[in-house]
Amino acid sequence: MARNPKLEALLVARWEAEQCAPAEKPAKFEVVRRLAEAALIEAGRNPTGWRALVAATQSEYWVFRAERLKEQMRRLSRLR
Repeated sequence: MARNPKLEALLVARWEAEQCAPAEKPAKFEVVRRLAEAALIEAGRNPTGWRALVAATQSEYWVFRAERLKEQMRRLSRLR
C-alpha cells in the first residue's frame, strides 16, 4: 500500500519498537517520539502532542501491522 513516506517511517519505527527485545524498547520508542514530534513541527503544530499523533495513526498502524504479520507468515511457510 502506498503511504506518505513520513507516515511509513513512523509506522515502521513503531513496529520495530513493539517487536524488539525489552531492553531495546526505550530507545526504539524514543525514535517513534522523535519522528512524531518532527512531523508535528513540520506541520506547524505543538510537538508536545506527539502521543495524540501516534493515537491518531492507530488504525493505519493496525493495517500496517496486519500486512507485516502476513508477510512474516508467508516467509515462514516457505521455510517448511
